[in-house]
Amino acid sequence: MATKAPVPKHPYPDKPPIYKKATKIDAGIHAENLSNVYKTTRDVALELKRELEPHLKKAKDRVCALVQEVNNLRQQIRDLKTELKQVKDELKAAKDALLAANTSTLHPTLLMIDDDPAEWHKKDEDTQPY
Repeated sequence: MATKAPVPKHPYPDKPPIYKKATKIDAGIHAENLSNVYKTTRDVALELKRELEPHLKKAKDRVCALVQEVNNLRQQIRDLKTELKQVKDELKAAKDALLAANTSTLHPTLLMIDDDPAEWHKKDEDTQPY
């Protein structure tokens, strides 16, 4: 009689027990992989820094130049405002001197002008059609 091969209980292999330590991680290989990843990341960061440094320096220099230009313009505005105030004061003093000198000969309408002469042109601009 021919002997039959033993038939397994089921077609799937038996699961290994939970507590069996079949999978082992080689710590040396794992540490080497982490070291390679760290070195690669560091090298990429250094290369990016090397590529970007000239552009960053150029941008910083441009920003410094623009800030200096803005500061110069602000100083010019302050100076012009001071000059404008002085000119307005001189105009007012000249108007007062003219009124005092010609009170008897000026037309009464001219004596009633109270406006600042620097503002006269603004009234004309407001009434002009666009």
